[in-house]
Amino acid sequence: MRFINLLTLASISFILHPVLSAYSPVSLLQANDANFKSLVVNSDKFSLVEIYADWCRHCNKLHPIFEQLSDMFIDVSDQIQIVKVNGDKDGKKVARKYVDKGFPTILFFYGKGDDKNRVEFEGVRDLEGLSNFVQQLSGVRLIKGNKEKEEEEVTSGELEKKIVIDQKKELVRLSPDNFDDIVGKSPASVVVFGASWCSHCQDLKPTLEILATKVYARDNNLLIGHYQLDEFEGNEFWKRYDVESLPTILFFKDGDVYNPLVYKGKRKLEILVENINGFAKLNRDAEGKLIAGTGIIPEINEMIKQVQKDSSFGSEGLKILEKLDELIDVDEESKEYYRKLIDLFVINKKNTNQLQIELNRIQTILNKDSNRLDTITLDSLQKRSNILGSLV
Repeated sequence: MRFINLLTLASISFILHPVLSAYSPVSLLQANDANFKSLVVNSDKFSLVEIYADWCRHCNKLHPIFEQLSDMFIDVSDQIQIVKVNGDKDGKKVARKYVDKGFPTILFFYGKGDDKNRVEFEGVRDLEGLSNFVQQLSGVRLIKGNKEKEEEEVTSGELEKKIVIDQKKELVRLSPDNFDDIVGKSPASVVVFGASWCSHCQDLKPTLEILATKVYARDNNLLIGHYQLDEFEGNEFWKRYDVESLPTILFFKDGDVYNPLVYKGKRKLEILVENINGFAKLNRDAEGKLIAGTGIIPEINEMIKQVQKDSSFGSEGLKILEKLDELIDVDEESKEYYRKLIDLFVINKKNTNQLQIELNRIQTILNKDSNRLDTITLDSLQKRSNILGSLV
């Protein structure tokens, strides 16, 4: 009798498993007309929704990708959910309301009762494109390993998922004890020597706070620091730099703590930003936004356009990649994005109309959803928009 009960329970578990897993936080969710509003629209989570039909072959190709996508976001399922709706069966009302162009339709919902600001995905329907789309709109970012390891982990369902927290930078307080250690480890540092009794130093301090916490808050290769002389009475560390007047602003490069450049320009925010940009090879305006053209690599653009003009695809793409790898002092994120574009549109001859589609998608996000995105994502999207805009 006990054997029969166990067998019965096992059978029931096997039969119910697909149903239970559909509502498990570690699986792909299945919504319908009855629960879509509560599960997606009124949810406290971000939702990526695929509305499909059984007869649609493009939908059938997309199903395994959505399953892998749901696995990728398992560890952040308290913030993000991946959802499917059968628009030809129990989700016909959902399809009538949200499908404009046909199946499959992929939509991002912000939840909390908001379905008016949903965003439709119009990019390449692969795992990377969909994952980036979700991360960009949600502000929840997954740390990736090297490409080969990532692909292996995704297919095995063992992808390690971690959230990147957008760390807030602060104006760094420097002392005789920590100066060499902190400045010596920074690729670029702007250090102000001042004192509490110096009125010009006090006038400058709010500007320094803005530089550190707003303008260059995302630039980890730049340190903004201050050294207050009267905090260390009796210590003449400042004499190392022949400080004769206050405030004195010094620019340190590549961790060299002995040979700084002395800044002698005006101390207005906009002028300081212009000079720091030139010194540290950054591209910010006084509000911390990226200036126009950031991310574009002119030499690579010219080579790509020449290939498009001559229709000399294939092997020419490899030459462009070689040139790209030779470039130094170029933003690595931009280089990586160029590699993807060259691989898709030069080497593998994908339809270049997709460039305009992707540009439109990114610009829509920047125009409508920038207030919802973290600053790192905004930078990344703006660079991509600049690069795509220079190529179409």
